[in-house]
Amino acid sequence: MGPALFAVYMSGLNTIIMDDNYYVILYADDILLIERVTNNLENHNSKVDLIVDWCNSLDMPINFNKLKQMFIPRARGFITPGIKFENIDVVDIHKYLGIIFNSKFDLSNHIRIALNRASQRLYIIRSIRNILPKKKVIELCNSLVLSRAFYAAPLLYTANKTDQLLFERFVRRCHRVVCDSNCIENCFETAEQTIFKRSKTFFTKCCASNHILNYLVPFYKQRCRIFLLPYCRTNRKKILFLLNSLRISTS
Repeated sequence: MGPALFAVYMSGLNTIIMDDNYYVILYADDILLIERVTNNLENHNSKVDLIVDWCNSLDMPINFNKLKQMFIPRARGFITPGIKFENIDVVDIHKYLGIIFNSKFDLSNHIRIALNRASQRLYIIRSIRNILPKKKVIELCNSLVLSRAFYAAPLLYTANKTDQLLFERFVRRCHRVVCDSNCIENCFETAEQTIFKRSKTFFTKCCASNHILNYLVPFYKQRCRIFLLPYCRTNRKKILFLLNSLRISTS
């Protein structure tokens, strides 16, 4: 009951910030405040003050040593606005729930760090590949190594071709470690197949009306059997998270 009661205890934070420019995400004892940056810095500082005062009123002081802020500009030449709290560090890279985001809002940093940490686990596979049957070694490689590399697979579907190639190379490397360079069998799924399969499972669940993330799915017109998507003038719409989710879940 401890985690459930704490979640109920923290749920009141959403009620103190009633503004379309702000969105609060609560997970356990983490608070993520998403703000649409404007020139009105006084409004920004007042919202931060509200959160600090609310936490202090409940004897839950904020740990400023762990507090970070990151700006994600929409255009070049973006000037970082001044913030009243000078002891809050401005960072270009931030890790949230195991996913590493940068100020460009791409996953290049996350992918390289995830593959690097997954490769550190390959020594376990090298140690047991001559002890256990090949089938068991493949299962261990999938559960210990590739599970770390393909963490948050639905997000990885939006990766560019360069990052996707890194995944394919890593899967081939795992294949060589488990078998050898002369093995011609398809012992492992390709990176594209793995990401697609996991993404399809996730996005299909999101389309269910009772799913917690269903609000992200654009409105679906039953009569025309089409999704109403927001208009976008740039080619960036091709890699949007939601558009990929619809394409995968309906394929």
